[in-house]
Formats: sequence, C-alpha cells, structure tokens
Amino acid sequence: MIGSGLAPAAIELLAPGLIELMNREKDQGLPPVPSLFCEFHGISAAHLEDTAAMARQLCADCGADGFNHAAEEKARLYL
Repeated sequence: MIGSGLAPAAIELLAPGLIELMNREKDQGLPPVPSLFCEFHGISAAHLEDTAAMARQLCADCGADGFNHAAEEKARLYL
C-alpha cells in the first residue's frame, strides 16, 4: 500500500483466529482468512472513493479474494 503511493492512517493484518473471534463476538460473518484492515483519511467523499478504488486494485493484484470498504463510521464497524 505505502509503496504504491497510498498513505493509510492505520493498517492491521489480522490472522484467521482473530477473524473467528470477531465473528463469534460481533456476528461479523467474515471469512476466517488472513485479512488486511486499512483506514484512510481524505478531504472529501470522492477522494476516499478514489483511494478505495486504488486499494481494491492493489489488493486484487496481490491475490486478494475479496474487498469491502465503507466511508461512514457506523458502516465501518460492521464490515
């Protein structure tokens, strides 16, 4: 991400066991696979959408099986 020019405010790689815990505790329904969580800040919703599109492409290029994103705080908590 960083080498591509994107500057995440936060980035976390979660192991399958942590995803399983999230699913159990918060009923997230996420696949229990290694998962990358990123937070980006932007000056507008359009900027964040462009950033999400670039992040989606980077993840796909690296073999990601899926990609979810949300701009609103409430939606982000339930990805």
